[in-house]
Amino acid sequence: MKTKLDLINAAYSKLLKSGVTQQPSPNDLDLALFRLEEMAYEFDSRGLAPSYNFEDEPDLNSLAGIDNWQSTAYYNNLAVRLWPEFLNEDVSPHLMVDATQSLSNMSARLAMTRTAAYSQRMPIGTGQRWLQRFRHFYGAYQSCCGD
Repeated sequence: MKTKLDLINAAYSKLLKSGVTQQPSPNDLDLALFRLEEMAYEFDSRGLAPSYNFEDEPDLNSLAGIDNWQSTAYYNNLAVRLWPEFLNEDVSPHLMVDATQSLSNMSARLAMTRTAAYSQRMPIGTGQRWLQRFRHFYGAYQSCCGD
């Protein structure tokens, strides 16, 4: 499992490949940790950070709590968020494509692990009414007989 510093270093390596010529200073690492936590809270509000290690006082050396396959989405999107701090130009198209694809992949893989209940307004369909003859829609069903 990766630490938060590993994710930040990977994001800075993406920036180095895109034209940033300086190594990150301690202040840059603190800024990146702040941006990483902000991004993780945003991902969590979308249901994309189910296992991220949220801390009251974030530490660079603590485990991020994400699976290895999720790390690409985190560091690519962190690099996009750090871009304006170092370069006064638009984000590199290559980096933007990487960030978009990795976030889309993470979203799709996390969506496959969840099941959603049918809407109560969704019709059951005529082929499914053989169990409950007068029930026409999905949703909470209260049986009269306690079955």
